[in-house]
Amino acid sequence: MSPENLFLSPEEEAKFREQTIEAGHEEAHGPKPAGYSDIKHRLEDSEFSTRKFKVLDLGGGIGAYAEQLEKLFPNKVEVFTTGLSKRNIRESRNDTKWKKEQGLEFLDSNYPDRYLKWRSILELNKTDKNGEPLEEFDCIVNTMGELQYGPRNYLAYEKYIQAITAKMLPGGVSFLTPAVPIGADQEVALEYLSRIVEDDPRIRIYFREYDSYSTLIIEKASNEGKFELLKGDMEADGSLLKKISVAEEV
Repeated sequence: MSPENLFLSPEEEAKFREQTIEAGHEEAHGPKPAGYSDIKHRLEDSEFSTRKFKVLDLGGGIGAYAEQLEKLFPNKVEVFTTGLSKRNIRESRNDTKWKKEQGLEFLDSNYPDRYLKWRSILELNKTDKNGEPLEEFDCIVNTMGELQYGPRNYLAYEKYIQAITAKMLPGGVSFLTPAVPIGADQEVALEYLSRIVEDDPRIRIYFREYDSYSTLIIEKASNEGKFELLKGDMEADGSLLKKISVAEEV
């Protein structure tokens, strides 16, 4: 399976529109759910017949992404978000005129406590019985959210990426767009990323450029040592991905 573009293919978009209409709300405009294809693929695993697929959306705003994804996969996907303003999410979700203008009429006025549960991923400090960070999420996404405005220097950026990899469950994947914080030097940032994969052979980080933005794709090997998403350095269509650093599969 290929890594997920943050926008769906024409075929997936058509299916997405059918499903949103069937779910009882209008078509959603703008960015489509990041990781949609990967989540759909992973939900075929028997593991998710007994538990929900857990997603963390960094800087999730008013929860438009979270709600779209949960309505696409009802009772199968559970989305948590980080963010700063609960007042903003309340006001926006109750502004009928604004939601219509933005094509977000499907948003309910109420939202679950899982949305804006934390201000930052750096607050997720649960540990396992060995005192290591508790791995909690099957997929972590950042679409112009927390990662763009939180880090103030390259060491802070590295800390954010380390926090993301630490909270990913085995077999998990993250999609971070854009790849580096606003104003950062991309080549310098990639040097810091290389240190992360050198320290942990379970982690693979890929960088891909699109027409107007870049994305980091991060994988964590499964307990069996397999990488669920990327099978090599190429997509299904033959386009190359830039591996941040060569990490041996475990």
